[in-house]
Amino acid sequence: MKLLFISCQLRKVSASFLSKVEKGLSFQNVGIFTTIQFSPILPIISKFLKKHGRNVYMGRSRYGKGIITGCDLQAVDEIAWRCDGFLYLGSGTFHPLPVFLKYRKKIVIANPISEEISIFDDKLAMKIQRRIQNFKKFFRLSRKIGVIICSKPGQQRLSQALKLKRKLEKVGKVAFLFLFDEISPELLLNFPDIELWVNTACPRIAIDDVEHFEKPILNLWEVINEL
Repeated sequence: MKLLFISCQLRKVSASFLSKVEKGLSFQNVGIFTTIQFSPILPIISKFLKKHGRNVYMGRSRYGKGIITGCDLQAVDEIAWRCDGFLYLGSGTFHPLPVFLKYRKKIVIANPISEEISIFDDKLAMKIQRRIQNFKKFFRLSRKIGVIICSKPGQQRLSQALKLKRKLEKVGKVAFLFLFDEISPELLLNFPDIELWVNTACPRIAIDDVEHFEKPILNLWEVINEL
């Protein structure tokens, strides 16, 4: 079945919104990220912040400059080390959540539609972080590790999975690679010997669906930090 994707994008913002964004930032080095529909206003926001003395950084992903998706944080990964905090152009916490979990830096959420400015509420993130810490303890005690690879474009990180396998084996663990097109808790039940799973696909799998998995599951970067 053929799919047609139609991108609906916002191309203008008001002067009052720009002013609210600038006043809402409490840090100097700003990393900006957004979704595809708000990407046309990135140059406008960036130019305005630079005019007011901010250092602005935007990484590049396969979708364009400053653009992330729920499964791809590359645009943030490229610039995180240079930023004191982040500015997210959009609404809700779906996209800021994995960024906060990975980098633990302040995130200002600026909604171009409602023109509301807010600070990312880290209560949910801290709850998830406690669960991650518990899973990390389990990882240290586990020997048989299953590394999940997804064949879908944008989620396939085979080279990183192979590097992880080598690192795991160096510390005495037995690592198995599993390639899936669709990843579900039911599929993983077919491999009862695996003690813990490492997800190299969409990071939301180990965040949103974690309660449905029988065995502990961690994202790639969470395990790398333990090796």
